[in-house]
Amino acid sequence: MSLPSVKQTTDQARIVSTLTLAFASDPFMRWLLPGSEDYLTKFPEFLEVEGLTLSLQHNSTFATEAFEGASFWLPPDTHADEASLVQWMSENVRVEILPTLMELGTRIDSAHDSCGPCWYLAYLGVDGAFQGQGLGSVLLKDMIERLDREQQTAYLESSNPANISLYERHGFERIDEVALPNAPVITPMMRVPCS
Repeated sequence: MSLPSVKQTTDQARIVSTLTLAFASDPFMRWLLPGSEDYLTKFPEFLEVEGLTLSLQHNSTFATEAFEGASFWLPPDTHADEASLVQWMSENVRVEILPTLMELGTRIDSAHDSCGPCWYLAYLGVDGAFQGQGLGSVLLKDMIERLDREQQTAYLESSNPANISLYERHGFERIDEVALPNAPVITPMMRVPCS
């Protein structure tokens, strides 16, 4: 089976659909939004406050040919609006997990800041019906090659332990492990460009 190519896209609706399917069983996302109806209605909003529109504006949103998988990146020194993110959380997240969520955010921000200016892989996901076919690697390949050419550092947070080996195969290294009681483990990872 030949692997599909990856294209830069501005099709926000299809990106949202793909990522919603891809993250439907993600440990962190389902801790954040455990109810199916809540997840299906609120996750698309969460992608927005996490910087999807910024990614579209910077032409750093990608998908496989038939949108089996998608990713979006934020360029160095480009960040989602913190106030909007905090407001979304206060309006949509269970009050009992808010203190833990805020502590997670502080720890993750510290890990991200430790990398200096870098490209941030905000989301990469493959629809569950197509997982296990190498599409995650396909989605990473072109951007990783670009970052090597431009000698740019990359950063991400893995919210699913099953994905860490994928990122390690592409040169990312664990820089922290954020493990708080009653919350999923988040693994910040950094990739230094190959010369």
